Parts: sequence; C-alpha cells; structure tokens
Amino acid sequence: MTDIDSQDATGQTLDRTPGRTCLALPARLDTRAAASLTGALRAARGADLDLDGGACTMIGALGLQTLMVAAATWRHDGRAFRVHELPADTAGQIVMMGIDPDHFLAPAA
Repeated sequence: MTDIDSQDATGQTLDRTPGRTCLALPARLDTRAAASLTGALRAARGADLDLDGGACTMIGALGLQTLMVAAATWRHDGRAFRVHELPADTAGQIVMMGIDPDHFLAPAA
C-alpha cells in the first residue's frame, strides 16, 4: 500500500501509511459525528490507529462508546489504538461519564 491522504466521512484528514492510520477527531464527538467516525474506523481496521484528539472539545456518550468499542476491537486484533493530545477538559468529560480516559489515551510524551 502506498501513502494515501484522503478525507473521511467527517471531513477530517485521514493519513494511511502501511500498517498505520492517523485520523483527527472532530471538535464535537456527538451522535452525528460518532456515526461518521464509525465508518472511518471500519475503513482503518487492520492497521495501528492514532487518533488526534487536539481539536475535540466535546464528547458525548455515543462518541465515547464508539472510542471504547474501537479500542477493544483494536486490542482484540493485536493492533495499537491511541488517542493523542486530548484536551484536559474533554478528558474530564470522559471521567464525568465514569470512564478512565487512560483506557485509550496515549501515554504523555
């Protein structure tokens, strides 16, 4: 496979290199965005996945569920799944829903 730059269903840049995919999370990971993200995640399955969460300022329950299912799927497949640069306020929203964001966040550099 060659390097491919395209856009996913949310209009976010999708960078695919052999064995690795990078995807930017939307600013609002709400019900509508979760549906679009699911399609992008399906397309990325089979590769290590890095999600850039730097622009994500709001995460809803369905968005969180989408990330959690994806993280479990990637682990089951033996592939890496990491969310990078998630703002502290957004991580706090995850905690308020009773989930430890370390479940899928990349370790701080």
